[in-house]
Amino acid sequence: MKNIPGSKPLPFGLPFLFAVHFLVGVTSAVGAQTTANQVCTYSGFIDEKTESITVVTDQFYPPYSFIGESGSLEGISIDLWKEWEKVTGIHVDLRGMNWASAIQHVTEGKADVIDTFFVTDERKKTFLFTDTYAEIDVPVFLHRSISGMKSLSDLTGFTIAVKTGDSGIQVLEEAGIKNLLEFRNYSDIIRAAKMRDIRAFCMDKPSADFLMAKAGVRDFVPVASLYVGQISRGVLKTRQSIFEKVKKGFSQIPQSRIREINRSWYGTAVPYAFNYRPIVFIALILLVVFTVLLAFILFLRFQVDLKTGELKTQLDLLERSERWNKAFIRALPDLFFVIDRWGYYLDYSVNDERLLRSTSEGLIGKNISDIFSPELVSVFMEAVHDVLRHGGIREIEYELEVPAGLRHFECRIVSMDTDTALYIARDITGRKEIEQRVVQSLNEKEVLLKEKEVLFREVHHRVKNNLQIVSSLLTMQSDLFESEKGLTLIREIQNRIQSIAHLHELLYQSKDIASISLQEYFSSIIREISITNHEQFSRIDLCMDTGLIRASLEAALPLGLIVNELVSNSVKYAFPEGTGGTIRISSRVDESSVCFDIADSGVGLPPDFDPDTSESLGFVLVRSFASQLGGTVQYLPGGGACFEVRVPSGRLILDAEA
Repeated sequence: MKNIPGSKPLPFGLPFLFAVHFLVGVTSAVGAQTTANQVCTYSGFIDEKTESITVVTDQFYPPYSFIGESGSLEGISIDLWKEWEKVTGIHVDLRGMNWASAIQHVTEGKADVIDTFFVTDERKKTFLFTDTYAEIDVPVFLHRSISGMKSLSDLTGFTIAVKTGDSGIQVLEEAGIKNLLEFRNYSDIIRAAKMRDIRAFCMDKPSADFLMAKAGVRDFVPVASLYVGQISRGVLKTRQSIFEKVKKGFSQIPQSRIREINRSWYGTAVPYAFNYRPIVFIALILLVVFTVLLAFILFLRFQVDLKTGELKTQLDLLERSERWNKAFIRALPDLFFVIDRWGYYLDYSVNDERLLRSTSEGLIGKNISDIFSPELVSVFMEAVHDVLRHGGIREIEYELEVPAGLRHFECRIVSMDTDTALYIARDITGRKEIEQRVVQSLNEKEVLLKEKEVLFREVHHRVKNNLQIVSSLLTMQSDLFESEKGLTLIREIQNRIQSIAHLHELLYQSKDIASISLQEYFSSIIREISITNHEQFSRIDLCMDTGLIRASLEAALPLGLIVNELVSNSVKYAFPEGTGGTIRISSRVDESSVCFDIADSGVGLPPDFDPDTSESLGFVLVRSFASQLGGTVQYLPGGGACFEVRVPSGRLILDAEA
């Protein structure tokens, strides 16, 4: 107990009881050790002599059989076979292997017995089974963040990890669960769960409890049981004599010894065996206990004060971050809404209440069916469920009668977690009105083309100016960050914003507003990087030759952001400790695609770093933008770091076509 301000003084009786139990535990441990060291002896095994039998078992099935830290087989089944060997006098050749190999060995006659074998009707056609020695619950485990799942039918659509060859696979498939991800063994499944690569798995409960405790995984809980299986030992029906020896040997092992082996792996309470000690010895023990308690209480008080100070600092930072986020949202014209998978509003933030169609009680707790027409509700919920299942962004345009009149909105929907989504609506009525006026002037071709060109140039000009404003806001807000890490993050965000801004600047300055030169676009991005990282860039030689390739807005933007990320990484990490080198950007064309090579002559990526699986924001963006183009990005090993970005040639305008 903690002795903190406002709590009651620590009663004398509690330390005294603690001391008495401490002494009881010490003396009990002595008695228990004596009991544990007793040796059991058995009568001989009366039968025809057999020199040796071969037993195969799953080497990845703790706590029954698994490879221990010493590299040898351990577990309940292994200890039981050692007892069987003592009873029978027959040598047991125990072999641990993956489950598929174990079944193959015994069916091909390479082994006499298979252990940790589930009893099923199908297997009874081929095998004889000894008495079962364990009943195993086989549930599906889900991450704690997934709620509302009560039965197997609720898991339809989930991807569930299983071990190859497990009998539970058939049960899951019969229940309509087809998305199964097979692993070699249980240990790999728990490792994937710890890395958050899977969110659901099916595993025998004792093995799951043992491996999760060992790996420190506490975020998964059993939610639906497939069945309760029985573990036994199997012998082919053609090996009747071996079966009789196995069965008879295990029947002669005392039940007390079997319980002792199970307790040694599953754990059990040690019974008290109190022995009285001299009063002086008890007094010394009590003194030690009181001293330890006092030191522990003082340590706890110190930890509470320390943690309280840290918590206050964190709360101050969170409060400042929240104020910054609210100010940033107020500066945007968008409407922000958070809804769950059933369409109920959880939160929202708007600057102009006239654009909000709601009751006097507000939106929270309301359903989107109270706001939109049934047709729009259907489209909206389909988009919400799509992003919750597959991620990505869904866009919807709709009209809505609000206090400000009939308005046209553009909406983007993204997932926040497995059950909630964020949608951002923007009033585009003005843009729609402009589009309608442009459509109305179709008969005046010359005027139409002029107005369209002016409109697009104005749009690109305004987008560029708006992005400059956002970049300026980030510069103003950078004062809130005291750490270099925070300032670096702001600069990276600004570089990405500037990459987009340069694209719109080139489009409204270009004679051809439909496309831009990638050579010019990449050059403007590199200039911005050189300004932001002047000291590092002064030691770098840049070689760039992308030919006469042009690209539309849709293709140029992802390419520019990819170049921004990869060149920024080279500037920051390729040339450490004041060294210099070369960064090269080039292009080449083959039959179906255009390849862009972004390479440097620096130190290269770390040996243990895999850009194809890295979760860093930069590489996630690079892979995402390449996928958006319908292309790929590949790391090419060798000197320095070299990335090949391959884009279908149909997405670009080559010099021959220009």
